[in-house]
Amino acid sequence: MSYYGNGMGGNTPYGQYGGFERYSPEEYERKRAADKSVRVDVFRTSAVVCCGVCAYVVLSNLYSRLIMHFPALYSLYTGPTVFGAFCDMLYSFVCVGLPFLLVLAVLNGISPGSVRVDFGKPYKMSNACLLIVAALGICFFGNVVGSILINFFASLGMEFYSYREAVSGTDIPNGFGEAAVMVIRTAVIPAIVEEFAFRGVVLGSLRKFGDGFAIAMSALLFGLLHGNFTQVPFAIIAGTALGFVYVLTGSIWASSTVHFLNNFISVCYSVMVAADRGSSAWLLSALITPSLIVLGVGALILYLLRNKNGLRLRPGKGSGVSGKALVFMLSPSFILGAAALIKNMLDDIVR
Repeated sequence: MSYYGNGMGGNTPYGQYGGFERYSPEEYERKRAADKSVRVDVFRTSAVVCCGVCAYVVLSNLYSRLIMHFPALYSLYTGPTVFGAFCDMLYSFVCVGLPFLLVLAVLNGISPGSVRVDFGKPYKMSNACLLIVAALGICFFGNVVGSILINFFASLGMEFYSYREAVSGTDIPNGFGEAAVMVIRTAVIPAIVEEFAFRGVVLGSLRKFGDGFAIAMSALLFGLLHGNFTQVPFAIIAGTALGFVYVLTGSIWASSTVHFLNNFISVCYSVMVAADRGSSAWLLSALITPSLIVLGVGALILYLLRNKNGLRLRPGKGSGVSGKALVFMLSPSFILGAAALIKNMLDDIVR
């Protein structure tokens, strides 16, 4: 029996021939050739985009070695001064921003205007506000998921250096100046640089293959670049929410706002814990996290009531998200970058 002829079940409510879409041999070959062309394009785009990941790995390692190589510099970096904060700001621009700025230049050099980072206003401000609140709630849900996984690993006897560092306490800022530097270092700069890199460049370069595929791959890379078991689960969940906000609002500033608010609330909480080791800070956290999650759910429901099919994503070239994702992850630069980042995650395990 032929896929193009009779015998596959006849006419059904799902289309002719038992649910198979009817193609002539010529149409089938054209579709197969088009899908192959898309897979080749996905592979090439991945090869360029993931060079940014590899560059990040190289530059971040050089940065760490430079700091560690000079004892005086390391003492300044870890000491109670703003020097470490300025080093971290420089790190964000050089190790994260610069590689993906070069990726953007290369992609637009190959195909002028193919990747555009949307720095304009959101399509509709009221929808943007609802999506920002909804995404912030999802980010804090991601924090809960991360905490559950950390506790699960702890029950198996596994500890992580990054988690020890996170719970060891945060320096309390001495005055408004140091507080402002801490906020800029932890919330402002990452929100701008990382959103430009992952939502602007990575997601933007992949949107031609479908918004769902672009959101998934940019969230995966965003998660891996955090490089430790403490943050990766959270970052993948948060990256997915941030991707939806960017796509649905059409503005990098909307996703940057979510990123900033998440980091700002987190740093404020860390300072409170450092200032008050008693139960009041933990009690406040127990109130803030569920409140933001509930508020986020309410905002998402209101957005969906106001916008029919409000979460519908634009399809792209080629068929099958899973097939395109597999091709994306088979590029040499993705394999090298992911291997290095997974090694960092394994090195994070306390032995």
